[in-house]
Amino acid sequence: MQNMVNEEKRSNERESFAYAVLTKDGSREFGCVYARPSDKPGNDV
Repeated sequence: MQNMVNEEKRSNERESFAYAVLTKDGSREFGCVYARPSDKPGNDV
């Protein structure tokens, strides 16, 4: 649960973004991707 609280905080602060992959009708989620800034030089995410 704390992980989701942390993820919500990062999202609200525009530090992390979550994208869901849904069926065409939006009734099912196939999965999701979280994009966060990278700490490696030369990488954005």
